[in-house]
Amino acid sequence: MASLSGKVVIVTGSSSGIGRAIAERLAEDGAIVVVNYGTSAEKARQVVTGIQAKGGKAVAVQSDMSQVAGARRLVIETVEQFGRLDILVNNAGRFMPKPLMETTESDFDQIIALNAKGPYFAMQEAVNVLKEGGRIVNISTDGTHLSFPGATPILAAKVHWNSTRKDWHRNLLHEALPSIRSRQVLPRRE
Repeated sequence: MASLSGKVVIVTGSSSGIGRAIAERLAEDGAIVVVNYGTSAEKARQVVTGIQAKGGKAVAVQSDMSQVAGARRLVIETVEQFGRLDILVNNAGRFMPKPLMETTESDFDQIIALNAKGPYFAMQEAVNVLKEGGRIVNISTDGTHLSFPGATPILAAKVHWNSTRKDWHRNLLHEALPSIRSRQVLPRRE
């Protein structure tokens, strides 16, 4: 991977799982990483400590990515602290498997908010501050074509990202922001 020396990167949902691995790799490549977490403060501190122990730079920032205000605040606070943002990695997500007949409106809204609404508004806020060569990476899933019990709400959110990725990429280009690159990553289990 190319050197990211001094680049400021937000990785949402990076206190564990794929987000943690992304944050650690970006730090290895020289990025200053904002380790975002919703409720797992201790896990986020462990990620930051691990990055710093290897000579990297990282800070933990709490933000509820299911809330528009939280998504916006994360970007704003990053810029206030570091003077800029170079890369946004929208990774935060949650899977709450529940049978169709047991899923409440609140359950559904929470999953859609965290997996679709939050990333959308984080991206919108990031576009306001990203400069030449800025990047937006949205993590989704390759599993949207699968069917498994209790997955309907999260698959609905991920299908949203998978089906609209070309549209938001075109929007960036048409809004005089051709220097900002956007990508969709679809991890899958082998």
